[in-house]
Amino acid sequence: MPVLNSHTSYFWGANLAPAELFSYLNTGKITPPAADWSVGHFALLGGWVSGKAARLFAIFDTYPQLGWQGLHLQPSGAIAQSLKRPQHTSDGGIALFVSAELRSKVEQAVTEIGFEVATWDNGTPVPEGICL
Repeated sequence: MPVLNSHTSYFWGANLAPAELFSYLNTGKITPPAADWSVGHFALLGGWVSGKAARLFAIFDTYPQLGWQGLHLQPSGAIAQSLKRPQHTSDGGIALFVSAELRSKVEQAVTEIGFEVATWDNGTPVPEGICL
């Protein structure tokens, strides 16, 4: 699973009613609620659900009060902005954990679709013997 390092200020509010989400999926129209909070945060990207007009991505959060026991749905644009963080000085990104045998294939695939493969430096020293 991809682990997102996003900034939550770009997300929709996580407690939309199911009827509102189904309406958005089928019409592509919604007035999304403001974000619940504004902080850099790690969460899992777990899949998506598609309707006739739109797609929403499943975010599995560590905070059960968000969405349905920590599961909330976000549009791709909100996720992209939460990773780019255009109004913040810190970078976001996606951590992918793959087997060593798949590393070169995964790096090639994500580079081809426009991602930059890099080490995220949060200032923590990397212990000797850790492969980045």
